[in-house]
Amino acid sequence: MYYITVVYCDYSGSGRSLQWIEDYVTRDVLPRHATRCSALSVTSGQTEVYRSESKEILRSAVGASDEDVVVIGASLNQFLRALRPENVVVFVSSRETERQLTPWKEFGAEIIKIPETKEGFIDLNNLEMRLQENTDNGKRMIGFFPAASKLTGVLADDVATTLLLHQYGAWSFWDYTLVAPTCAVDMNPTFLGVEDGMVKKDALFYNCEKFVGGIQGPYITVVKKHVFTNTSIYHDDVEVLAERISEYKCTEAVRAAIVMQIRDGVGLQNIADRQDHITKHH
Repeated sequence: MYYITVVYCDYSGSGRSLQWIEDYVTRDVLPRHATRCSALSVTSGQTEVYRSESKEILRSAVGASDEDVVVIGASLNQFLRALRPENVVVFVSSRETERQLTPWKEFGAEIIKIPETKEGFIDLNNLEMRLQENTDNGKRMIGFFPAASKLTGVLADDVATTLLLHQYGAWSFWDYTLVAPTCAVDMNPTFLGVEDGMVKKDALFYNCEKFVGGIQGPYITVVKKHVFTNTSIYHDDVEVLAERISEYKCTEAVRAAIVMQIRDGVGLQNIADRQDHITKHH
């Protein structure tokens, strides 16, 4: 009988499970799990504690502020279906596939592709030209870009891009799915000499299943409250509205929080150093 050693090499496509996370969920979370409807039961109360603590961990991990809402379990598709954007023009990377553009096209959004520079960055000169062309057309402008090039892996200059978008009144949306497991995710960066809020993102998205230990983890959407109040939908409490968008179980929220803690516990610099070592010596 022959045995073949298999080395898993597609963590960017899908993370793998960690036994101790599964043991924790099985031993501590599931026995205390209950529906939120039975508010007077101990198990229901504990379930709500798990959900609340998980959301706070996620908020902290991405630098969310009081102006941001964390939506657990909502992919871009689900978010847009709830948002129901109207009269929109979206600026996207030229590397985006038709499948990735489908959610926008479902709502009749005009798609404008922005090329990359030879170094792999978003061509900000081209983006500014396109923004100028669409400033007075009466449409809501949204920039939706990946946090890293899908071809080269080069990290986007999210601060400069967001600043440019905001200068022309456009919203800044970012897809962190590719890099969230290994790079910093900052919803509200600051930049010396720049007016407060000009480089803060309006929304970001990532998928916890891409993390080590994140199997069966949910999509995460973090969005500014003003995005909801400036659309065709309305609710007095944006947090309540976000919960209605959410489609997730308590166990998914717990996994999402744990994998972010693992990433930050290992340390982003340690992860980067390990990646550099692998690429230089293999």
